[in-house]
Order: sequence, then C-alpha cells, then structure tokens
Amino acid sequence: MPYCVECGVELSEYHKKCPLCQTEVMHPNIKSVSDNTDYPDYRASVNGQDKRARRIMTGIILSIQLFVYSVVLVFINLIISGRITWSLIPVLSMVLVWFGVAWPFFKKRNTFFRLFTYDALATSLYLILLNLVISGNISWASIAVLAIVWMWMIIAGIFLTDRIRRFVPVTLYYLFSVFVLSMLTVFIIDGEPLALYITSAIGVPALVISLISYFIIKASKNGVIGLLQVLLAAVTVMCLLTDLILHYYLFSEIKVSWSLIVSAVTVPCLTTLYAVHKSRELKSVIARKLHR
Repeated sequence: MPYCVECGVELSEYHKKCPLCQTEVMHPNIKSVSDNTDYPDYRASVNGQDKRARRIMTGIILSIQLFVYSVVLVFINLIISGRITWSLIPVLSMVLVWFGVAWPFFKKRNTFFRLFTYDALATSLYLILLNLVISGNISWASIAVLAIVWMWMIIAGIFLTDRIRRFVPVTLYYLFSVFVLSMLTVFIIDGEPLALYITSAIGVPALVISLISYFIIKASKNGVIGLLQVLLAAVTVMCLLTDLILHYYLFSEIKVSWSLIVSAVTVPCLTTLYAVHKSRELKSVIARKLHR
C-alpha cells in the first residue's frame, strides 16, 4: 500500500493527490505519457488528407471509365450508321451513373438527403431526355418525374431542419406539397383547365384555413377545448367552401348540399364546446368525470 511522501498518509490506488496535504501521488507502475506531442494531430491530418486523395482518385478513375465507354459507343454508332442515333440512350445512362456513383466522390461531405436530391434530379433529367430521344416528345416521362417529385417531397419533409420548422410546420408543408403536386398532375397529365381551376380554388382556401387554424392554436391558452373548437370550425368552413366551389364550377350554380350534413354534426359540437368553455361549473364537472 503506498504512502504520501510528505505527510505519510496511507493512500489508495485511485488517489492522484494526497487527501491531507494535496501532494501529487506518483505511481511507479503507471507510466506517464505527455499529451503535448503533435504526433496524434499530425497523424489524423495525414490520414484525412490521404482519405480525401483516395476519394478524388476513385472519382477520377470512374469518370474516365464512363467517358471512355461513352466515346466508344458513339464511335461505333458513327461507323455503323454514319450519325449518332441509338448511342444516345447508353450515353445518357452513363451520365446518370456518373451523377449517382462518381460525382459524390468529389464532394467533401455527403449526406443522405443531399445524395437523394442529386439522384432524384439526375434521374428526372435522364427520363425526360430519354423520352425525347425515343419519342421526340415528353409523354410517359412526365408521369415518372411526378412520382419522383412526390417521393422527394416526402423525404424533404422528414429532413426539414429545426430552424425551418419554427416557421413552417411539417403539416402545412405536406398540405402545400399535396396542393402543388395536384396542380402539376392536373396541368401536365390531364391538361383540363376546369380541373386545374377546381384544384387551385379548393387548395388555396385549404392552405389559408390551415395557416389561420395553426396560428390560433399556437396563440390559444384554452387547452384541449380551444383546440377542438378551432379544428371543428376549420372543418366546417372548409366543407362549405369545397361544396360551393364544386357546385359553381361543375353546375354553374351557388348552393350547398352535402356540406349541410357535415355542418349539422359540427355546429352542435361547437356550440356544446363553447358552452363548456364559458361555464366554470361544467368545466369542473367534466374534469372530475375524466379524472375518475
């Protein structure tokens, strides 16, 4: 058992200083290693630079290989046909492979969302150009691109940063995404102006009511009852507006039909919640019932 060299107090193995005189304890069996050496930092820096160089070299090798393959295909096409025709399809595929496989090796930092965005953009451009090369127009590629855009919107909502979420809630982001995608689908695929007008006429009020409801709920201090009141009021107003818009655009008349059934359910519920909110006695009775 070691002892302090100054005061002679008995020490344990875990003592680094004497508990009585605070003299530093030197354990003869433990070798002290100086932390002031630059070797570990230098080694880490060298390893980082070496790894970066290997990544760039891998990207260069892949780029050269894909470029050589593309040149060979174009050269064969020119020899056989005298002009560039079918070789455009594999060359476009090589460009897509370069974006997805070789190009990330040149980037210092790669995240999943960044790579997914690059791949989605490259795949969309590839499908559009492929449709143009094969058919001379954009037909089936528009449907595939819309599917890719929809998948990107879903993934982007998951990876929204906290700074953006303070101003744009995820729910409103997805509502806006559905609205934009619906208009794009109607405009690109159907090409019917009436469907586009109906989609925009219903989508804009839905976004406005969602925003108003969100800020009312955030500013409200009424708890669950206030939240239910705002949600029921938003559902009622949205159903009435949708019913009016559909009758106006489809039948050229201003009236409501099915939304009256929804209102017959939501309005009594709103009235009941308002009465409960105004009456302290009802609140206390409901609170006691719920706690039981």
